[in-house]
Amino acid sequence: MRLTSLLLAAACFVLVAATPAVRVSGPAAPPRVPPTLTPAAPEPPATTVVAGDPAPDVAWEGPESRRLHLRDLRAQGSVLLVFEPGEAQLQALERERERLLDLGVVPAAVLDRSPSSLRALARRLALHFTLIPDRQRVIASQFNVLDPATLRAVPAWFVVDRSGKVRALDRGKVPEGGYTRLVSAALVLPARDATLPGSTR
Repeated sequence: MRLTSLLLAAACFVLVAATPAVRVSGPAAPPRVPPTLTPAAPEPPATTVVAGDPAPDVAWEGPESRRLHLRDLRAQGSVLLVFEPGEAQLQALERERERLLDLGVVPAAVLDRSPSSLRALARRLALHFTLIPDRQRVIASQFNVLDPATLRAVPAWFVVDRSGKVRALDRGKVPEGGYTRLVSAALVLPARDATLPGSTR
């Protein structure tokens, strides 16, 4: 009888050891989130710069690696900001540069090029106005002139007055010339050949 009990106990032990363990799970615990990974607030929607809006005070690398801002140009007058002009349009801007400055307007071109490439371009075309490098297209993005399909800047122009307000703009094209007339209309300036009324005393 004792031997039978021992054999039965040994058989039970072998069966228990050979049977896979089955876990009985309770209700699932919620996943643990580290305290530093809190859900981020949604990004504010991008706003498009339109006439009447304040112009973004963009920054870029100027000569001798100095950081310049759009406000530095506005300190000299209103600004004609031209995005991605071709060489013919750059030369037209150069031809009209003196007339623009006479009107109190500073011409500047923003191009998807490095500072060294722009210096070489200015020497080759004999340009004497501000060329702004925008290799990372940050300035183009702030003025909403990036093509959504290619993420490259499209031709565009903006007239920004001394107070920083956008007075006129066009996205998608840059004129071949006539910049003096364009800024005169945007800033409501008299044309060069307009007769000013005389003073009466």
